[in-house]
Amino acid sequence: MPTRKKIASFHRDHQLNWVDALCDAIIDVAETRFYRGVSKVTRGFVHMETDVIADEVQALKELKEAFSQAA
Repeated sequence: MPTRKKIASFHRDHQLNWVDALCDAIIDVAETRFYRGVSKVTRGFVHMETDVIADEVQALKELKEAFSQAA
């Protein structure tokens, strides 16, 4: 099972580092609103994942601390 650090670093190093350039390129060359829209949704989703991952990391940290205090 991947650790929260691995998940966060994968997202940062293998998704965030290219998604904006790809979406910009699609918007520049797309001939229909559909593909421009898909590009915008994709960008939004990947960037939203940054916040979701941060929330998950924080929740896991709090659970770990609570478990340590209870033991």
